[in-house]
Amino acid sequence: MEQTSFLERLSSICNFPVPSDEDWKKAAEAGLKGGTVEEKLFTSTYEGIDLAPIYRRTSEDMHHRPEVIRAVWQQSKVHPSWETAQEIFALTPEGFAEEAAHDTAKGQHVVKVPLAPSVRGSSVKGGEDGLYVNDIEDVKTAIKGVAPDVALIIHAGSRIKPVYAQFQAAFEQLNRPLFGTLAADPIGELAACGKLGHQLETAFAELAETTQSVCEKKQHLRTVLVSSSAYHEAGASAVQELAAMLATGVTYLRELTQRGLEVDEAASHFSFEMPSGKQHFMEMAKFRAFRLLWTRVLEAFGAEQKQAYIHACTSRWTKSVYDPYNNMLRASAEAFAAVIGGADSLHVSPFDETFQVPSRFSRRVARNTQLIFQEESYLTSVQDASGGAYYVDQLTDELSVKAWRAFQEIEEAGGIIQSLEAGTLQEDIEATARQKRENIYTRKERFVGINQYPDLSGVDPEIPRAEAEKAAAPNIVKTGISPADDQVKSFVEAAKAGASFKDLQSVVNPDEVTVSPVKSWRGPAPFETLRKAVDQHRTAENADRKTNVHLLTFGALKDYKPRADFGRGVFETAGLTVTTAGELNTLEDALAAVEAAEADTFVICGADQDIETVVDETAKVLQEKYPSAHLAVCGKLGEEQHLNGRLKQGMDVYRYLHDLLTSHGVTINDES
Repeated sequence: MEQTSFLERLSSICNFPVPSDEDWKKAAEAGLKGGTVEEKLFTSTYEGIDLAPIYRRTSEDMHHRPEVIRAVWQQSKVHPSWETAQEIFALTPEGFAEEAAHDTAKGQHVVKVPLAPSVRGSSVKGGEDGLYVNDIEDVKTAIKGVAPDVALIIHAGSRIKPVYAQFQAAFEQLNRPLFGTLAADPIGELAACGKLGHQLETAFAELAETTQSVCEKKQHLRTVLVSSSAYHEAGASAVQELAAMLATGVTYLRELTQRGLEVDEAASHFSFEMPSGKQHFMEMAKFRAFRLLWTRVLEAFGAEQKQAYIHACTSRWTKSVYDPYNNMLRASAEAFAAVIGGADSLHVSPFDETFQVPSRFSRRVARNTQLIFQEESYLTSVQDASGGAYYVDQLTDELSVKAWRAFQEIEEAGGIIQSLEAGTLQEDIEATARQKRENIYTRKERFVGINQYPDLSGVDPEIPRAEAEKAAAPNIVKTGISPADDQVKSFVEAAKAGASFKDLQSVVNPDEVTVSPVKSWRGPAPFETLRKAVDQHRTAENADRKTNVHLLTFGALKDYKPRADFGRGVFETAGLTVTTAGELNTLEDALAAVEAAEADTFVICGADQDIETVVDETAKVLQEKYPSAHLAVCGKLGEEQHLNGRLKQGMDVYRYLHDLLTSHGVTINDES
């Protein structure tokens, strides 16, 4: 008897005809009962890409080279894994040492050190969140909690030498190697803050000199940071993020090679930081697309080195203050996308970082998210899990084409610096941010617990961020360094002699450069602003009527409940208290319910057949009897002159609630 293979037998069983694209489209449109597939099933994104309902193998499929599209760990067959690189949130050196020792004993591979803005010499707004270290002694105290084999990730701000000198001096005195990432991103800092206290030429010269010093010492240390965080947190699309990163990276490569570094020497010291946002597959494609595009850049520079080191972090833009436990779910999905996309290292944000210094518990949950991916979900056991997925591959290709075109436009305008100075990049990002805000206002873009399904029964976070316990200011130390003679070695020796971070930051020709900053915001913030205003009004005025809503529900429960639930969901997004009248049948019933209610806002709800004969009469009587009351209806019935509002699908919920609260005398701080 002739033996047949499993695949041959499977082929004979599953030998169905494969329909053509045109046949599938005809069948799909027949099922839609009106409208085309493009109209009904395609989805437009902020990147200008139309997502199709189905992706199939085509003759145009690109087969990406594994060494280009994959991270190093995705190509390894020996213990492949990305690095768990969590930030350690502590304000003092002693606190940092304690928390670092605790977290690295629990499965963390890399420690990310978030320095306070003043330590980095940054003008970013937001106070002194981050580790405050004053001098070399503080640095040595802080890093005692980090084992010698644990790498660090440190963002030095716009100038690298002051921060590098302090850490290098401390590690030399402790007889330990400094390795990992200690990098500066002057262009990213300029975009985020809007100003630098020195010329960009100064920062570029320091980057070149420090990178050269690191090369001579043969340190395994990345010194050049290219981050898209500022653009991402301003609401940029994936195309805008990638274009800005490419333009920034090209500028740094040019500046370093013009100052004597070989292109491979310079490129090997780059670190790229990319947030992972809520658009799951778009984020996977973003990481993959960047590797393709950066390879193309390096090839244009004639480099042999093709790999990019990408540090990913879950998005701050998506995180909420209210109902913060949902942040765990958001961070998990974002982390998964970053890992599948090929991040080399990853920070998962603790769920409480939007409103306090993260606790050990929240850090543990964040860290264990990665460990579960590695140890229980076996994401490290599959090489390039998204490779060959037609959807991800095609999305990667489309994103690459659009990002490269946007990058070329920046280059044609003179480069990233000129685009920031002219404000064109900021304007493009703000246009995308406006689209996102409109979608958030109308709840097309949803944040569960914020503008959809709010939970008013939970305990609202009221814990403020703690103030940094700063070390006492030291005596003034004469660094012996002038801006004309500021070698890296001189900075390191000055740090060993006791110079503070501030001392070293001051060794520069003060010559400010300014641009319009990209405006950071969080997606949940608009609705959180309304909710905070309602909470503060209740506390300050004790005016419950103005923050209460009463639903006038006509007909049987089964008939009015859908619209009543919709109305409740609208008002609760602002933290308003919503009560229901029960089954009403006549105008007299409605007036009695209004008399008994402690509210200034009333909403008529019910099936059309139950309210069509009473809605206008009810509205008119209430308008005459209670002129200060706000009256709305759920649905399309009722004459506009008798109503203050109409609740319906697709409405601008944010502006409606904003206007309602303002009319009731609730003060809203619109800054967020």
